[in-house]
Amino acid sequence: MEYLAIIGISLAFLLPMYVAAIYSKYSKFELPKKFTFCLITLVFSYGALGIVVPIFVLTQMVVTFLLPNLLDAGFNSVAEFFIGLEAVNGFIIIIVPAILSFVVPIKLAPKWQRLVQSYS
Repeated sequence: MEYLAIIGISLAFLLPMYVAAIYSKYSKFELPKKFTFCLITLVFSYGALGIVVPIFVLTQMVVTFLLPNLLDAGFNSVAEFFIGLEAVNGFIIIIVPAILSFVVPIKLAPKWQRLVQSYS
């Protein structure tokens, strides 16, 4: 049964590529180099995690190392803010790529044909 989990996780990680493939198949745009379009969409979708993950890591570091000191010093409102932010971080890490899985192909498709022609 573990192989089903491995297959499911692999399929979930490739969601941006699947969305781009479906979009390129049923789009009104004539998209050249569809496989490259799908790969670039995958890279851009997960490239946005480079913006989100440092914030996640920073809040994890603050919660792990500084939160007890903040509570001891009496900064309860700041400590509560970081505790709340830590609860939201997991959702942000999941939702940002999921939203970008749909936004990136829609925004990239109109520019894709000109981009491929300029580099060909």
